[in-house]
Amino acid sequence: MTSYQQLETSVDVIPTTIDYRKSTPEESQVRVDVLVKISVVTGEQTYNSTTTAPQYATKTFATTRVLKANNKRYVVGTFVNDAQYKSQVGLPFLSKIPLLKYFFSREQSQSQHNVAILTLAVKLIPMQAKDLTIDAEHVEPLEDLYKKKGRLKDAQ
Repeated sequence: MTSYQQLETSVDVIPTTIDYRKSTPEESQVRVDVLVKISVVTGEQTYNSTTTAPQYATKTFATTRVLKANNKRYVVGTFVNDAQYKSQVGLPFLSKIPLLKYFFSREQSQSQHNVAILTLAVKLIPMQAKDLTIDAEHVEPLEDLYKKKGRLKDAQ
């Protein structure tokens, strides 16, 4: 049975083109540095017998791969989390008394096997030199605006 679980995930990717082929960009090679941080809910912690908060297990993974820029998906990392959880369910007050807890509560145990797979696709998007050019005419109006607001002091 497949079930899905909500994860807190942080992925930092730094691509660097190492072999660019202008005639066939999909054959170009890109070095990809990946830092992944995944937090998985592993259980619950009970406070004051009424308040519960989730417990997390956090795993960090860093890798460097060289991938073709052909927009195909590559598996960059897999995360496996095996866990066993035990909990006690019962009447709030009576389940805490040492001898009575056997009559008014029960213990549960649960095993979980979670797998998260991170895939990455690389595609180069050609840019023109004009896309990287800054138009100097738009800089002066911004400077005038800041001068009027008093945020930029005149060097004169």
